[in-house]
Amino acid sequence: MFWNKLAPLFDTVRAKVCGINVALILVAFLLSFAGIYFFQRDYLLGEMEEKITIFSNEFEYEYLTGDEEIPGAVVIQTQAVAIPDFAAVAIQRHRPGVTVVFACLSMSQTGENAITAIAEAGGLLFEYMVTPSRIEERELTASLPARIASMNEEFNEESYGEDDQQVFFLLLSADGRMLAHSRQNPDELRFLAKPVHPQAGKTWLTRHRHGEHTVMALYKRLYDGNLLVIAGNLAEAERNLAYLASILGIVMAFMLVVSLAGSWLLAAMFLKGLSRVKNTAARIADGDFGQRVGMGREGREINDLAVVFNDMVDQTEKLLRELKTVSDDIAHDLRTPLTALRGRAELALTSGDGANLPIQVLEGCDHLLGIINTTLMISQTEAGLFPASREGLDLLEVAQQTVDIFLPTAEAQGITLKFTPAPKVSLLPANRTAMQRMLGNLVDNAIKFTPPGGRVEIRITEEAGKLSLLVSDTGSGIQPQDREKIFKRFYRGDGSRSTPGSGLGLSLVRAIVIACGGTIEVESAPGAGTTFRVAFPITSPATGQTPAHNAKPATPGTQRVF
Repeated sequence: MFWNKLAPLFDTVRAKVCGINVALILVAFLLSFAGIYFFQRDYLLGEMEEKITIFSNEFEYEYLTGDEEIPGAVVIQTQAVAIPDFAAVAIQRHRPGVTVVFACLSMSQTGENAITAIAEAGGLLFEYMVTPSRIEERELTASLPARIASMNEEFNEESYGEDDQQVFFLLLSADGRMLAHSRQNPDELRFLAKPVHPQAGKTWLTRHRHGEHTVMALYKRLYDGNLLVIAGNLAEAERNLAYLASILGIVMAFMLVVSLAGSWLLAAMFLKGLSRVKNTAARIADGDFGQRVGMGREGREINDLAVVFNDMVDQTEKLLRELKTVSDDIAHDLRTPLTALRGRAELALTSGDGANLPIQVLEGCDHLLGIINTTLMISQTEAGLFPASREGLDLLEVAQQTVDIFLPTAEAQGITLKFTPAPKVSLLPANRTAMQRMLGNLVDNAIKFTPPGGRVEIRITEEAGKLSLLVSDTGSGIQPQDREKIFKRFYRGDGSRSTPGSGLGLSLVRAIVIACGGTIEVESAPGAGTTFRVAFPITSPATGQTPAHNAKPATPGTQRVF
């Protein structure tokens, strides 16, 4: 039951962020802990190894010579004797056939750097001090029992420490018998004599368990087969390592608690912005579209999210308002022809004269279908679904065809229709049908609102990578308050309510222009006429080049007047 209550908590972003952060900190700390621990461990073991190695070199020299160690001597090599060539040659020349068993760097009585070497020949030992300029030899006459006795005395003198601070010294025979030992009880030293086995090489290190602690032991095989054993208790090193581990463990636990709390608070702070977005979205889902996400101090990314969310809500609210307006306008504009149809049908029924009713019904239906189709076309165009196909369109040709279509209407109303083509324009990637609808609506509007004796002019120009289409008239113009509303669906200004139309023409024009990547602007003043300026980019998206086209119209500088 308890786990079931906690399970949803682990599915939260906050819990996952905290878990990942704590896991990363834990891994980083464990790696650091391992590095520090093993570095300190190697340091302490190396310190003990260095100590017992120094002891072994001193006692090896004393075992071979029966004398104290050479002050400041540095053993050249303990595994296999290797001395400089000049010293080896000098010793062999002085006494051929000897075998060097010990060598160290030393200093002669005159202050020269020298090589002190001990060599064996025929069971006898000789000590040599060799410099680049001379060699001194002395025979070592101490017997084996005397050397063992000397070692026993030295071991007792050098023994120090109690309990877990002890250092142990042993001299063992080749078969493991104890020949000399430090002042500890011999029974306490048996553990060092047990693991003696034939070993490859002259020196080796092992570790043994002694009571509650570990002992590091160095075994050095001497020239006559006997073994010199020097061992040091690692209790102090183990205590230091245990203390270090406990300190690091406490630090790790503290860091985990702090990182968990910090991660939880940081996650809460950054998720606070997401909570604002969620709460605002919930209120909007309940129908309150006036809600917006406020800016916070969590970070730029959260504020960017809030800005994008608010923009989305603004667009949604705008679309809903437009949808409501369109719905109201459609209801209003469809109700009028439907009411008219119903009235005609009732009149035919009451009067008994229904001869013209079918024609009236067809006209009304055509009018309704025109409104519905135009509205659908605007919606499809704004959604990017219409026009679907595009071609390299000659806008001059489309304009010429439009003029040919509207010329009779213009002449019948006493309006001059003038077309001013550019001498040379580029092909426009656009849908022919859509462009014909767009230009036809503009020209139809211009003729509709231009009084007899007026003029409507179409001009096409190309400059700065844009193809411009201008439709100007000398009509009644547009009121300033209506200029921003004329592109809305079903909108009709006060001056246009007496003229036929549904208020969808300019909405369709704007949708087509935007779908083709163009812009549309209007310049107008009451009584001074109106100019619609449409501009299209003509750079080819595939090649980045502007496709050239030689226009068909008349020679440059001429105008066509209809």
